[in-house]
Amino acid sequence: MDEEYEQHKKLKAELGIPDEADCFQVKIPWQHFGKGWLGYWLQCFGPFVDVPAPGPWKYLRIRGNLNEEDFVVQFWQQQIYYLGLPVYGEILWHPERGYYSTSIKGLEKLFGTPELYNAIRIAYKGLRLMEGWIRGGRPVGTGYYKNAEDFRDSLYPTIRALLQQGKSATRQEVAEMLNCDDSQLGRWVKNFLGMKWVDVRQEVQKNPL
Repeated sequence: MDEEYEQHKKLKAELGIPDEADCFQVKIPWQHFGKGWLGYWLQCFGPFVDVPAPGPWKYLRIRGNLNEEDFVVQFWQQQIYYLGLPVYGEILWHPERGYYSTSIKGLEKLFGTPELYNAIRIAYKGLRLMEGWIRGGRPVGTGYYKNAEDFRDSLYPTIRALLQQGKSATRQEVAEMLNCDDSQLGRWVKNFLGMKWVDVRQEVQKNPL
């Protein structure tokens, strides 16, 4: 049997796609999305469907030949990778369940190594990028956090962790932990929290837990 056929058959069973369904897998490079995706790339898999697009799901439209209709592929599995890193993010979709699973995969390949923590941060950022793509984007200047609470839930624990390590928790240090540049972090603090960096840091110090 063809190796790709066997892989697709196994994947269809895992995702709940009918065995008789014709499926398609596509890789999408970062250039399709812009500089914010530099180094990342998507791999998406799903069945061809006889329904109009767009719908409440991500899809790929394949232009048909002259006098032929377009083909639409529903993405039931979406994975985001960074360069050659074995750790990656995955989001799953099902017509009866919607988007039902978000996870980081491949952790076992770096378990026990010093590279694991950084790989998790990179995969986490990838998931944020992919979630933003699925939802159709964010307000200008808000990056890949969906609201103030979402941003605070990432920011405050990061600052606490740095302070507990005896570090100053500068904007540059926190930006490195969140895998962004310090100017972007400053914009998030302003747009989401309406605060200055020094005030955010002081608030975290006053509420260590």
